[in-house]
Amino acid sequence: MGKGAISKMQSAIKEMAGAINYHLFHNRVRPDINVLYALHHQLAKTARVAKRMKIAPEALEAGRRLREQGFCVLKSTLADSEVNRIAAKADTLLTSSHLNVTPATALSPLSFVRNSLHLCPEIEAFLEDRLIEVLPGFFGSEAQLIRTELYRLYSATTEPGDSWLWHFDNAPAQIVKAMVYLTDTWEHTGAFRLIPRRKSRELQRRGFWDRNQFGALAAELNDSRNSIVVEGKAGTIVLFSGHYCIHKATVPRRDFRDVVVFTFQPSFKFLRDQLQTARTTGDVTWAYHRNPFTGKPMKSSD
Repeated sequence: MGKGAISKMQSAIKEMAGAINYHLFHNRVRPDINVLYALHHQLAKTARVAKRMKIAPEALEAGRRLREQGFCVLKSTLADSEVNRIAAKADTLLTSSHLNVTPATALSPLSFVRNSLHLCPEIEAFLEDRLIEVLPGFFGSEAQLIRTELYRLYSATTEPGDSWLWHFDNAPAQIVKAMVYLTDTWEHTGAFRLIPRRKSRELQRRGFWDRNQFGALAAELNDSRNSIVVEGKAGTIVLFSGHYCIHKATVPRRDFRDVVVFTFQPSFKFLRDQLQTARTTGDVTWAYHRNPFTGKPMKSSD
């Protein structure tokens, strides 16, 4: 057998393995990572049950909505003055010349802060506010914070690619995000958009995955009757699964939108006890997930 034939066979096997993985896990993440996450999650749930730790009814209800719909919206219990204080600190940081701040450009209307939990510890108040209590209602276990993003989205006349296109997150099912608005956010100021879980899965079964290839599904993806524009005042918390819900960022038509996004995975340890480590270890990059057992970054795909 020649080298060309061997190469074609290897490509065919890899493509078939990718298709099987996608069918089983609904993502393009390496199968061993998907299995590792599922195993860790089950063990973490078992550990919490063994400790006989109860989950508050409100948290159970939020978890039910998140599982069924793929998202739920929570209202912060922080005082408006406290939310404004946190937003003011974020504003100072986002408009500074700090080395960890990437400014917006003509090509990307996004300004963001790296290691934002370390540079803006005030945002931890949103974790203490609702998320530490609510996340066990979804996971059935404790939660670990693996990534924090603080960013500002400026108005623009055209929308760039990537996050501004309809997409699923290429992540295991156990990953969930919490987006917190730091400014009053409405449709004209770039409110977050998503398609609920049931419709998202229908579109996926019919062939949608690649954000750059809508094909015959473009009309349904862009039909406003299929999506939800999540509007809300500063302090609104949008808890959602990018694995289950097609979603997109939207460029404001005017003004700007400030947001902090927390990314979580299941854990054996209390979230509150992990915050000091989260401040100092930094965030995993887009191409990596964090090993739920060891905490070490793992490359998502070959």
